Formats: sequence, structure tokens, C-alpha cells
Amino acid sequence: NSPKVHKGFDLYSAALPIGMTAFFLNATLFKTMGIALPAGADGAQLQVASQSMVNIFCLILFGACIVFAFALGCKPKDYWRLLTDPALVTNFSSTYGNATFLMNVGIFGLFILGYYNLIGATFNGVTFGIIFCMVCTCNSGSHPGNVWPIMLGYVVASLVFGWLSPLVGGTFTLSVNAQAICVGLCYANGLSPIADKYGWKYGFLAAIMHYLLVTSVPTLHGGFCLYNGGFTAALICLILVPELERFTRTKEERKALKAAK
Repeated sequence: NSPKVHKGFDLYSAALPIGMTAFFLNATLFKTMGIALPAGADGAQLQVASQSMVNIFCLILFGACIVFAFALGCKPKDYWRLLTDPALVTNFSSTYGNATFLMNVGIFGLFILGYYNLIGATFNGVTFGIIFCMVCTCNSGSHPGNVWPIMLGYVVASLVFGWLSPLVGGTFTLSVNAQAICVGLCYANGLSPIADKYGWKYGFLAAIMHYLLVTSVPTLHGGFCLYNGGFTAALICLILVPELERFTRTKEERKALKAAK
């Protein structure tokens, strides 16, 4: 029943019931009885992998996906149709065919890899894992055309709050390449249906809201939800989607209105 709550705008649908269950457990087992939570693992224990090895592996894998997509008959116009389709598609392989879906695996994978290289992310096991976590949504709704506004929102939020924090005496630690923010972006990717249906500006807005909440939401569930960013994405849907439905036209509605004129 989770999709009924976020109306399909969070691709990490399972994170909502997990997050709510974790919230309940944290409140019942610890907060209500006044028991301190045990300390979590130290992030400093993460070992840095070889950036070149990660890049070589991903370039070969995603490059092979593109080659095989062409071999299966995918044409550039087919993939362009996937990128520009204003409809909210939840199964690319069924709608556009396996060849076009495989093309999205390759191009989206390279797109994600390029982003993490561009921001200077630390390539450890977690970073390597979230690349493929994001790729896993490339059949259910994500592609470069609706994820770039989310990436941009994270970068802009990091720059703005990095600039504001010293002005108010804060200690800013949530730069765009911080480990927690890199993981947060992975799950903010689940909000791509918002950009798909309402336009890039609203995907950009949703990403900024996600950036602001993702490191605070663990206080609710006490670390019992490993899909923290997906749970945060569901909360963003609960806050933002009702306003969009009430006050904003979808891309299709705006297109139809423009055509009528």
C-alpha cells in the first residue's frame, strides 16, 4: 500500500513502510523507556577503493550495455523518445522494448559515474554500491533527463548552505561530496517522477528539500532504517505532492494548454 501514500512519486517505495516501522521501534524500544541508543559504526572505518578501478569497471560494464543495445536494434531516436516522453512511465522495458531499456542502463550508469567523479566523491564500497542502487531504478522511471535536476538541486543546496553556514557561526560539513550527501543523492534519485510529471524545476525543488532533511531523518528512526534516503524521499512526497496537485499543472497539461492557444 506504500504507493498509495506517495502516489508513485518515490521509486524506493519499500523505504516508507520500513522507515515507519523503524520510527515505531525507535520510539517504543528506546524513547518511551528512556534507553540510550547504542552508538553506530564509525564512518572513518570505510576503506577507500581504487578510483581508477571503479571507473574502469563501470566504463566497461556500461559501455558494453550500450554496445549490446545497438546490437539489439536500439536507435538514437528510440532512446530520445524515452527521454522526452511526457507520460509517467513505470516500466521502460515493457513500454519501449528491451533494447531501449538496455541503452538506458548504459547511458544512465555512465551519467551517474560522471556525476560522482565530477563532485570528487570518495570511491569506497558504499559509493560503488550506490551507483548500482541508482541504476536499479532505470527500468522503473529514472533516466538522465529527469535525474539531472535532482543532481543540480543537491549541488546548489550544498553551495548555498556552505556559504551561509559560516555567516551565522555554523560548522558546515555537508558538502556535496560528503559521504552522507553522496548516499542521500542516490535516494533523492527516487524523486525523479516529480521532475518527469511536473518539470525540472519541481525536481530541483524536491532535491533541495531532500538535501535539507536527509541527514536529520535518522533522528526519527534511530538508525533502524538503512533506506534512510528513500524514507526521506517519501516524506518529501507527503509534503510536496499535495501542493503540486493543487497548484501546479503537469507537463502534459501545460503542453495541451499551449497547443490550445
